[in-house]
Amino acid sequence: ADQYLPFVWSCFFYILICNLLGAIPFLGSATGNLNVTGVLAISAFVATLFFGFRAMGPRGFFGNMMPNTGLPGAFGAVLTLGIFGIEIFGFFIKHSVLAVRLFANIMGGHTVIAVILGFIAQAAQGSDKVTAIWGLVTFGSIIGQVFIGCLELFVAFLQAYVFAFLATIFIAGAVHKH
Repeated sequence: ADQYLPFVWSCFFYILICNLLGAIPFLGSATGNLNVTGVLAISAFVATLFFGFRAMGPRGFFGNMMPNTGLPGAFGAVLTLGIFGIEIFGFFIKHSVLAVRLFANIMGGHTVIAVILGFIAQAAQGSDKVTAIWGLVTFGSIIGQVFIGCLELFVAFLQAYVFAFLATIFIAGAVHKH
């Protein structure tokens, strides 16, 4: 596992730093951009292929995706090829989901913060009678911002961990016969 650790730790700390930068005003979270998370997922895809090819060779890597169904004849061959197609499709989907999940979780927190700030602006619209309402909404929104900010800090660490963990699982699945 030590040979995969530099890649996994690099992903973890890059994602963590990018996520934490999003908590600083006027700085954005790079992982809030689908292009960045897409490149991270592609790098995990390439690393999985590289480590899998190195451990098992291309034939062994793809052979690992073809189960022995134990069925004789044409039906067994068709079933094996069908399962192989599903495994290849799933291999691409698993890595694509890495990008979308990271992007959605980071953008979700930023969107919630924007909506809560929008409550203040919306409450400020209106007549003089709404000053008390504006004060209550502003106070509630600030309290909500503090709690969402704490939640976003937790999510920053959690998403870096989950990406690194899933990349590790994908690499482990590529280098071991199953």
